Amino acid sequence: MVVISILAILATIAFLSFQ
Repeated sequence: MVVISILAILATIAFLSFQ
């Protein structure tokens, strides 16, 4: 689903931002 892809991208961005 598109929602899962968006959540995965947002999670990746958030993860990289907190590093």
